[in-house]
Amino acid sequence: MSAPTISARESEVLALLGEHLGNAEIAARLFTSVREARAEAAKKAAEKPSGTNPARGE
Repeated sequence: MSAPTISARESEVLALLGEHLGNAEIAARLFTSVREARAEAAKKAAEKPSGTNPARGE
């Protein structure tokens, strides 16, 4: 099975999550709204195994 393909934007969000940034900080870095940052983080969290938290880099 091949790994899922992610967009450049999703890659940016994942990198910032890896830096342990919160939604507001990610939004500021990406020049976007907190709402969009929160949605991207939630999308990535849904793709991770249960019990992990991408906002904390887990």
